[in-house]
Amino acid sequence: MALAEKLRSDYEFGHTLDAKYLPRGESSVTGPVVRLFKPFDELFVDFKDFNVEALEKFVEESSIPLVTLFNNDPSNHPFVIKFYNSPLVKAMLFANLSNEGVDSLKSKFREVAEQYKGQGIGFLLGDLEASQAAFQYFGVQESQVPLIIILENDGKKYLKPNLEADHIAPWVKDYKEGKVPPYVKSEPIPVENNEPVKVVVADTLDDMVFKSGKNGACDC
Repeated sequence: MALAEKLRSDYEFGHTLDAKYLPRGESSVTGPVVRLFKPFDELFVDFKDFNVEALEKFVEESSIPLVTLFNNDPSNHPFVIKFYNSPLVKAMLFANLSNEGVDSLKSKFREVAEQYKGQGIGFLLGDLEASQAAFQYFGVQESQVPLIIILENDGKKYLKPNLEADHIAPWVKDYKEGKVPPYVKSEPIPVENNEPVKVVVADTLDDMVFKSGKNGACDC
């Protein structure tokens, strides 16, 4: 009842002493148990820990699809909002979902989502047509799709552009093992940079400033 009172605006709650009366009910279910019904993945999932905090975490995490679909279908938008509001690290694959051959990409991405389920990462598949605002926010281009971005809660981003289906699993594995450097948007490296006042961009900052052994000051 405490959980129902807390989440009543987002979920419908019911109670029964006989599970056969539930949608897709089965008389073999014995309580006490909380069953969450959902219109995706395995359609329902059970939970038997009646600690309120544990129940709330279970409901919130289980009500997000294994792979959230971000496209122009309004019925998917509530799940997209829940995805972005979740505390999970966010792995987002953007692609033109109307292209031929995208099924392999989607399949491999789902396999990786299943592999890392319960390990603090949420997965989203974004259609290029619906993702223009996201592209502007992350500072990436359509020419980089298929593109995967991992966003951490502190704002750090990790990016793999123009990837193929077989790239997904090894790249996410490298990310989990700390082998992928954070992505920093950079202007192009100048072809000539011989003037007394150097042009420093993000991709040359480390070599020209932090590894140069020289101290300096700038008027910013």
